[in-house]
Amino acid sequence: MMTTGVRVQLGGQNHHFRFEYGAWLSDERALKDVASSKGASGSKCCINCMNVVARRQPRPGDAYHVHFKHVATADFKQHTPQTMKALVEEMKLRMHSLSARAFAVVEQCAGINYNEDAILFSPYHLELTKMPITLYWDWMHCLVASGGVFQYHLNGFAKVQTVLDQVLWFLRIFGPQV
Repeated sequence: MMTTGVRVQLGGQNHHFRFEYGAWLSDERALKDVASSKGASGSKCCINCMNVVARRQPRPGDAYHVHFKHVATADFKQHTPQTMKALVEEMKLRMHSLSARAFAVVEQCAGINYNEDAILFSPYHLELTKMPITLYWDWMHCLVASGGVFQYHLNGFAKVQTVLDQVLWFLRIFGPQV
């Protein structure tokens, strides 16, 4: 579709459209399947970020890595298609030069599972899809699911409700009798 396109007749006129790849809209499971991401089980939980870690706090004095709870998002270093390509090429080289155990550490640190049949490890598809800048997390998982913004609001409401229930209970027992 990018090179040949498609002809469409609109309003009595022929139009020629060429399409370019846009984006993957996905949740964590889809990212694992499409982009070989380890997701939450990787040291790097986000395939889009180069320096954001989740499972462990960065070592003292480590100015490069930041924990995902870090509030200054300007410190997050985003992958580009070029840096992702370099990472994938490095993983391909190490796959054949390291033991299985040592390579598992590389996968863990990169936050990516090596799969030579995956889109991420196909030079053509990696170029076509421009990963990772075309990966978009779906709104439900960002806002509603575990760890999302809504969870914090709901937890806050539950705490307020619990306090209100305790106050009402106290007033029923010890309050003025009507």
